[in-house]
Amino acid sequence: MGRKRRLTHVAGHEPPDTLLGKIPVRQLDLHRTHADQVERRVRDFLITCTRNDPGQVVRIITGKGNRSPDGPVLMPLVRDLLATGLTRLVADFAVDRDGGSFLVRLK
Repeated sequence: MGRKRRLTHVAGHEPPDTLLGKIPVRQLDLHRTHADQVERRVRDFLITCTRNDPGQVVRIITGKGNRSPDGPVLMPLVRDLLATGLTRLVADFAVDRDGGSFLVRLK
C-alpha cells in the first residue's frame, strides 16, 4: 500500500482515436455568414478538402450563437448538414472543445 502502480502502454491497446486533440489541416470560419449561404460554403469547403486532404481533420467554425437574438442558428444548421446532407464527404465529426466549432474527419 502507498505505492502507486504505473500504467504502461500495452501493444494492441491504444487509446481510442477521437477527433478532439487532432490538429485541423484547414478551417472554414462561418462568422457573419447568412444561413442561406451556409450549405453552399460548407459543401464547397468539404469537397475541396476531401480532394486535397482525404482522411484529414478540418475545422468548421460556427460560433456559439451567444449574440444571436433567437439563439444559435449556424451550429444546428451545420450539425444537420454534417449528419445528413454531406455524409458522402464526412467520415466523422464532433463539436470541438470550445463549443463553437466542429472537427470533421474527411473521407
